[in-house]
Amino acid sequence: MSETESKGKKILIIDDSELTLELVKKTLSAAGYEVYAASELVEFDMLLGKVRPDLVIVDIQMPEITGDTICKVLKEKYSDIRVVLFSGLSDDELKLLSERVGADGYISKKHGLKELSDLVMMVIEEVLL
Repeated sequence: MSETESKGKKILIIDDSELTLELVKKTLSAAGYEVYAASELVEFDMLLGKVRPDLVIVDIQMPEITGDTICKVLKEKYSDIRVVLFSGLSDDELKLLSERVGADGYISKKHGLKELSDLVMMVIEEVLL
């Protein structure tokens, strides 16, 4: 996907780590996506209503609600929004969880910063094509 094709694509991220939010937001914004970030469920709900994203990246281990629950609710309520699970879980655990909740993809945080950026871009390109 070229930067021209990525323009106008809206991505909403929910993660309780401000550092992770900033890293992912900066990486995806640099690639031409409109990126919105929330660290709490209330903020996420507000942004979801305002932004209407093409893709939602959801941290699994949130303090208020688990990311797999968020994914299930999003998939039931919005058939056109793609959801990617994002977690420190292993790839195998994420794959199983992703299949169980109907996510469109998954990314493990365990791959390190460079690999994480590459994986985020790869999954988003696959999901938004």
